[in-house]
Amino acid sequence: NFEEAIVSSLILSIKVKRKTFTASGVAISERRALTALHGMVPLNTLVTITTRNGTKMSGRVEFERFEKDMVDVAVIVLDFSAVFHRFMPYSDQPVRLAQPIAVVGLKYASSCDTVGTYARLSSVESIEELGEGSALFHAQYYNFDGCSGTGVITAAVGNVLRVVGVHVASHDDTTLGGPKGKKKRAFSDLEASVASSFHGHTAYSLVCDIARVPSLLDLLRG
Repeated sequence: NFEEAIVSSLILSIKVKRKTFTASGVAISERRALTALHGMVPLNTLVTITTRNGTKMSGRVEFERFEKDMVDVAVIVLDFSAVFHRFMPYSDQPVRLAQPIAVVGLKYASSCDTVGTYARLSSVESIEELGEGSALFHAQYYNFDGCSGTGVITAAVGNVLRVVGVHVASHDDTTLGGPKGKKKRAFSDLEASVASSFHGHTAYSLVCDIARVPSLLDLLRG
């Protein structure tokens, strides 16, 4: 069941103690989840993960790779006593131009007392080629505050769902950002790292492609 597989692997929030930073995430194994932390959370920092059902689990930042305008992805590993009962495997193949993708996540309703699932079909519209080490691509989809780390998935051979990346930033341009647009989506600018409030809107967004971060693949394969 595709819907059950997707929803069960989603993480509502990843919070750092004594900080206001909050991100979303997606489980990719029994003990690991992917997210984006924008270089704001050091390795081995303790975090609290909240699942779709409200279950809270403890973990730490096992891996983080951040380079402005190039790459932004992190791995959260659970404490030994906790496991994700449902997860989606990751893809080790780089995305292709015009490849269909689905952005699926969780968000609080306007009342803040209920959690809903959202999904948006999109495609890879542009692949960043700013130099060796670049791992970002553009897509256009619905997003909102706290969207960072939301899983971006695709259907692989045999209709197996795989996570290809995580949402890292958005900008409000109606066209893909050119040289002037890059300032608007700078990761150091928090206004460019999130979209809007609870209602959200469609915007051009940046996704970090897992398969284009060799050190991440080495960790996951090991």
